[in-house]
Amino acid sequence: MDELFLVMFWCLVGPFWLAWKTIVLVWQFIFKPLNQSLADRSARKMEASNAASKVDQQKAREGVRAQQLEALRATAPQAPPERMRATIHINEFKIARMEMQQVHRAIAEHSWINMEVGEDTRYAVDVLLEMSERERGIIQQHSLEDIVIEDTPAYTRREIRDVELAEHQRADATKDLLLKEITKGIGKDAVELMKAERSQTRVGDYLVSPFTRVFPTPHEAKQYSDQLKTKLLPSIKDLIESYREHAAQQTVEF
Repeated sequence: MDELFLVMFWCLVGPFWLAWKTIVLVWQFIFKPLNQSLADRSARKMEASNAASKVDQQKAREGVRAQQLEALRATAPQAPPERMRATIHINEFKIARMEMQQVHRAIAEHSWINMEVGEDTRYAVDVLLEMSERERGIIQQHSLEDIVIEDTPAYTRREIRDVELAEHQRADATKDLLLKEITKGIGKDAVELMKAERSQTRVGDYLVSPFTRVFPTPHEAKQYSDQLKTKLLPSIKDLIESYREHAAQQTVEF
């Protein structure tokens, strides 16, 4: 009797169960990925359209920077240097203010696009470092280009905090629970990598014409300019001088 009941039950319920499972599988592996792909494609088009509308503004900003760097070269002494010398300018310029914006979706996961929403002011310390032929020869002969002069965190605390906040917002907006946990893990790892990353400036980097360091405030730019004049560039000069009379083989008496 029980077996007959089970057979009747599955004859009645089985087709509906199979139909439900089929719908779930089709949604999970066909329609949901397709819907997400279409949503992401639409978001990329919005991002590309925003970037295209700002091309003229970006060209204008690049033109201003090019003029500033040309002025740096023009004001530098034209005579070949007899010893190391540096021309330093602090220049104010504009950059695009970018913002990650959420595109809400009714079914698919929300999309995120990087949109230009205005302009921010930055302050560049531009340096034209010149050396005599003798000094350049010492640097090349003893491979001093790779000597580290500055070793600082790659990101400021504010930059790390902004990324941490953005990752939290992205995770909170994720609908799928498994994907939400994965997003949280990825965001946490990204923040830890940012905290651990270092920025090293070597002798050879200062010889790039021009060497530039950018800051968000004029005070930070002025501080770095002072540091260049009183500490960083003198340390390069001292390094070169230490090799001027250097000999690979010598006898030293004490």
